[in-house]
Amino acid sequence: MEVIKSDYQRTIKVTTEDEAEAHATFVNFDRASKADISGKSTKLELDQEDLKTTKSNIKMKMEEMQDNMDLVDQALKAIEELKPMCIDTGMSYAERVQKREEEMKALKKALCILDPDGVEEECED
Repeated sequence: MEVIKSDYQRTIKVTTEDEAEAHATFVNFDRASKADISGKSTKLELDQEDLKTTKSNIKMKMEEMQDNMDLVDQALKAIEELKPMCIDTGMSYAERVQKREEEMKALKKALCILDPDGVEEECED
C-alpha cells in the first residue's frame, strides 16, 4: 500500500510539475502569438493604407497622362494641318527662292511708296 501511495504521490508531483511547465509554455506561446498577430494586423492596416495611396496616385497619374496624350494628339493634328502649307507647297527650292525674292522686292517697293521723304536707305535712288 505504501508503494502504491508513493507511486500516486510521485505521479501527482510529476503531473503537477508537467502541468505547470505546460501552462508556462502556453502563456509564453499565447503572449508571443498575440504580439505577432498584433504586429501583423498593424502591418496589414499600413499596407492597406499604402495600397489606397498607390491606387490613388495611379489614378491621378493616369488622368494626367491622358491629359498629356490629348495635348500631344492636338499638337499632332495642328502639325498635320500646317504640313501642307509649310512642306508640301508643290514648288521646288528654286521656285520658292524666286517667289521669296519677288515678295521682298514688292515689300521694298511698298516701303518706298510709304516713305516719300526718302528716309529709308533702299528708297534713296
